[in-house]
Amino acid sequence: MQRNSSQSTLLLLVLREIRLDNSIHPGQLAYFTGKTPREWESIESGKSPLTLQLLTNASYGLSLPPSHVMSVAEQLTQVFNRHGWFFQTTPLGKDDELMPLIDSYFDSKGYEALRARPIDRISVNFLNMGMGMGGYHSEPTIVRYCCDPDFKSWIDAGAQPGMTTPTVDVTSSL
Repeated sequence: MQRNSSQSTLLLLVLREIRLDNSIHPGQLAYFTGKTPREWESIESGKSPLTLQLLTNASYGLSLPPSHVMSVAEQLTQVFNRHGWFFQTTPLGKDDELMPLIDSYFDSKGYEALRARPIDRISVNFLNMGMGMGGYHSEPTIVRYCCDPDFKSWIDAGAQPGMTTPTVDVTSSL
């Protein structure tokens, strides 16, 4: 089954995860982009468009070159493609199937639990270190969340260490 999203959504995913990984308040990115915090939150949630200028300024607000954010998004495209996702170059708005999953992931009890256990969570930045091509279990946690219903359920239930982590036959996802 093919699922649809946009390149803009992937860029927003990268910006959001890096922002949260570094405990940067959304107001800081609002400042760097010349937007109000409410306007930036609307952009970050995909309700308002992400322009190249906003991407550039937000990247600098994260102390990263925009090419870093774009490189991670490009690598995420390949990883999601392996799971049947297709990314359009234009924003899809309400037809974007990935943005609701992104919001659900970052709002989940499991995401908060895994933030406290960084060794158990693989960030999207992992891809840019050249380490993300080793198989299903080396994929960023958010990718597994968006592509594996059992893993999503585990995260939504709190991702507790004593709980059974869903496993997948790696050969079936290649």
